[in-house]
Amino acid sequence: MQFAIQWLRTTSESGPIPELGDDVDPTTAYGTPGTPPGAYKANTPNQDNVLFMRPYSKTGIPYRRVAIAATGPSSPDAARTATLYAWDALTGHWYIVGTKSGISLTYNTITMVTIPTIGDVPPSSTTTGTQSMPSALQPQGRSAGGSLQADPGGLALMLNVDANGSPTTGTYQFAMSPSFSADVT
Repeated sequence: MQFAIQWLRTTSESGPIPELGDDVDPTTAYGTPGTPPGAYKANTPNQDNVLFMRPYSKTGIPYRRVAIAATGPSSPDAARTATLYAWDALTGHWYIVGTKSGISLTYNTITMVTIPTIGDVPPSSTTTGTQSMPSALQPQGRSAGGSLQADPGGLALMLNVDANGSPTTGTYQFAMSPSFSADVT
């Protein structure tokens, strides 16, 4: 097993790693354009914590959940809470998936979160937002210095983890990946 992305946050912003809780909620009011997912940049709030994914696997099976892993100092004080956002290119807005601060990330545990699986745009459509169909049909992904290449129905998911008061001093590691799992028992 290998997660698709990982990022670090620390309790003391003394080096290149952002501080836990530095990620800003990206939502905006109606009529005010949101900030689309930018080019990937390591150790940068609101950029290294975004998972770009297709809504389905290479074999056509839809992803129904995202797996989120969290670990940190050897003696964590409590579970972290987090908010998951999904970007919609057509409306130019970040939407909360579920409820604000509704995800509890337990130390050394994989948390499964249900995500929207939106179907493809109709074949007669010529644009998706400001992107033409030929470019929208490109495979989706990111690379260092690269930006999102969305395909219709693809997702950009941003996970913002809260500091929750005074967290145990140290570095926290988070990871996300799409998952086929429907339920975890």
